[in-house]
Amino acid sequence: MPTLLKQYGFDSDTWSKVSGGNLTPVYSSGEYSFAVSGRNDVGTGYIELTTTWESLGVPSGATINEIDSSQFDWRCDVWSADSDSYTYGQLAIHDNSGTLQATLISSQSGTGATSSATKSGGVVSIPSSIQASNSSIKIRLYGTADNGNAKTVDTGIKYDNLQFTIDYSSPAISISGEDISHSHNLGVGQISQSHSISGNNLGNSHVLSDSVISQYHEISGAGINHLQSISSGEFTQTTELNISGENIAHSNTLAGGDLSQIHTINGTDLTHTHTLTDGSISQSQVIEAENLTHIQSLGVGEISQTNIIEGEDLNHSQSLTTGTLSSEITISGNDLVHSQNLESGEITQGHEITSNDLNQSQSLSSGEVEQIHEIGGSNLSHTNELQSGLFYQVHIISGDNLSHTQTISVGEVTSYIYEPPEYGVKEIDCNVYRELIQSVTLNKSKEFTIFVERERVFNVKIESDE
Repeated sequence: MPTLLKQYGFDSDTWSKVSGGNLTPVYSSGEYSFAVSGRNDVGTGYIELTTTWESLGVPSGATINEIDSSQFDWRCDVWSADSDSYTYGQLAIHDNSGTLQATLISSQSGTGATSSATKSGGVVSIPSSIQASNSSIKIRLYGTADNGNAKTVDTGIKYDNLQFTIDYSSPAISISGEDISHSHNLGVGQISQSHSISGNNLGNSHVLSDSVISQYHEISGAGINHLQSISSGEFTQTTELNISGENIAHSNTLAGGDLSQIHTINGTDLTHTHTLTDGSISQSQVIEAENLTHIQSLGVGEISQTNIIEGEDLNHSQSLTTGTLSSEITISGNDLVHSQNLESGEITQGHEITSNDLNQSQSLSSGEVEQIHEIGGSNLSHTNELQSGLFYQVHIISGDNLSHTQTISVGEVTSYIYEPPEYGVKEIDCNVYRELIQSVTLNKSKEFTIFVERERVFNVKIESDE
């Protein structure tokens, strides 16, 4: 839930001053003074700000949940030998009629002169009677001074630097129409929203410098451009981001932070891009489309996801400079290009790929690849390239005209490749196949290539420079 911090340094006299007994609050030089002078003089007064939650900065339609981190600075600057006592606080919220609704900080008695100190409060729930964003409220800070029975006596306290944090729930947003441009631009703060957007030729943009985005999206239409950009912070979408339409461009760009999302995307001619300079991507994705381009690029960080991708003419790419890629991917479609590029780090995956005319490539400069592959289709080209590191793999491959290549400069290949028996592979051939691959250790530049072809009888061909 979003929060709003309110701070009052009392740089000017903007609060009302209400007298009680012999005490009248006085403003002077950035402070409010509560003092009495003379025998038996005593009184309780308060300063008051009459406002609404919306006037304080809460969005219209929001619901106020609680107040947290309330505090104010106080000191006793006037104290005589015969002074009796003083009380600082309470800090409270009243409704428009003046009825107490919530005590943020309770009152406390004291004696003797003091230096400046801070009085703090905890989390306080807001009652339903004033939870609406347009509720009229009165914020009051009380003070009491008591001289006692002495001929010449003075007692006084002063207040400065009051603040509190408002916790609220944002309203739902429903937008429908054609040629819609919907934009959020925030320097520092938070966006928490529920979106329902439908229309044609929709431009939906979020641009934040330093903050947090927490959202629920439902977007449908044609010609949709959905952009999210954040310099430092987090994307958190705990419920589904549902996007359906034609000619959709969906982009997330983070300079530093975390991206956590649940995606359901349906459409035609879809471009879906994630770009992070430094951070983490954690996602659950269901993507169904034709002519789909799905790209994830991360400078430093981690990608953790569950992908289900179905479509034709699919281009799926993941690129990491340094970090970890952990995912379960189910991909089915025609004319599929699937690429992963990692400069340094680890790839841990479970793959299920069913397709015709599949080109799948993995390239790693340094690190480890740990995978489970289930690949079926026709005209399949599957390539792994590793400069230095380890491959740990389990392969289940079936298809026609299959080319599977692994190239390692320095490292090891530990694989178990099994061809389903319905293709006619003899058990003894499978054993030899696995044994040879397990025994290959490449300590210098070598190329190890496996060609698998399906004919009348399934044959396994292994070519190596050893």
